[in-house]
Formats: sequence, C-alpha cells, structure tokens
Amino acid sequence: MSTPTGLDLVLSKEAIRDVIYQWSRGVSRKDWDLVRACYTEDGVDLHGSVNGDVSDFIAWMKEYHAPIEQVIFFSTNILIEFVDHDTAFVETYGTSIQRHDATARAAREQFLGAEWADKDVPIVIDFAGRKLDTFVRRDGVWRIAVRKQVYEAVHARAAEPAMQDSPDFRVSRRDADDALFDARVAAGLDRRLSL
Repeated sequence: MSTPTGLDLVLSKEAIRDVIYQWSRGVSRKDWDLVRACYTEDGVDLHGSVNGDVSDFIAWMKEYHAPIEQVIFFSTNILIEFVDHDTAFVETYGTSIQRHDATARAAREQFLGAEWADKDVPIVIDFAGRKLDTFVRRDGVWRIAVRKQVYEAVHARAAEPAMQDSPDFRVSRRDADDALFDARVAAGLDRRLSL
C-alpha cells in the first residue's frame, strides 16, 4: 500500500493536526458545529461516557459541558502513522483543565463519584489521557472517522475564586463573546469558526 510522500506527507500531517486543534477550539468555545465538522459524516466517538455516532457524542457533550465554566485543552505528542494514502492512525497525548461550577453534579459524578458531585463549591478537574484516532481523507479532506478516548489520570481540587474581567485583561468565555472572536475580526478574519 502506498502512503503519502513528499509534500503530500507534510500537508496531510498538517491538515490532521489542524483538525485536532480545531476540535479543541470547538469544545472550548461550545461551538458544536465546529466539533461536528472535525468528523466524517459517519464518524464515531468512543468517549467512555458515550459511545456512538457523532450526533450522540455532541448531544452528550452539550449536556456535560453546559455547567462547565471554563475548559482548556493541550494537545501534545501527536504521532501520525499512515495506513495507506487516505487513512492515518493518530495518537494524541493531551490534558484538559475544567472549572466546574457548583451545579455540575452530573458531570462531576461521571468521573469523580458521588463525593465530589455533592460538593457545593466550584472545583477544577485535570484530565490526562490520549485520543486514538483513525483519520480518513475523503474528497481531499482529512477528518476523524473513529475516535477512542483513553483516560490516564483524573485529579480534582477545590477551585480558587474565579477571575473577573477588568480593563487590564480579559477572562476566557465559552461562547461567542470570548476575546478570540474580536481578535479574529481585528486580524481581518470572519467571526465564524470553521475548518
């Protein structure tokens, strides 16, 4: 079987990395259309709490992330191995830091159990794990066909008081009022996020 070589290899790897980063951006900003665009139409996500097609996954993500005040992802050690010209296996190490408000009981219980779910204070959860992806290229475009989330470690702690916006700095938001959108417009880009 042939695999990408030369410029196609470089461009394919960069396109795959971009999908990984756009997925993180979509989840961080709760832009579920952007998250959906990272998958093939028949894509599957095996996340543990939900295992099914992309529509099932996004429905779960919307509910899970609704009470989460802040989230940030770090995708590192992205290893891309080509199976053939249009299929790649990708292993991505990553961490996620999530600030859960006091109402995020269901989200907390999924990963931490009843003890943490019943705490009536905001908490921060650090996740470490890997994403095991099968990417496919269809009509020249790389997307996730199958994603399996593997958890390495989960740590929780009481949250420090939340930062507040001030004239001197902006605090991250999980919607279209995040500083990202104004910065994109200032740079000459559209406010809408897309692949």
